[in-house]
Amino acid sequence: MEFDLCTEAGRSLWMRGSIFVGGFALEDAVSVRADETLPTDDMMDIVEALVDKSFLQRETRGDFV
Repeated sequence: MEFDLCTEAGRSLWMRGSIFVGGFALEDAVSVRADETLPTDDMMDIVEALVDKSFLQRETRGDFV
């Protein structure tokens, strides 16, 4: 199962991010996942890892990626 290919932090972000319909910004991911066990500073690495595994897709909207 693809879920098992992720780190614990990646699985947690995947689960918590599932509340969003149609996508989310990095700030949204931070709001649902960042806590004392996963600092905000680590969030970009986790999101990038999920993009690299094709579990998330990067989308450009205007000046934002």
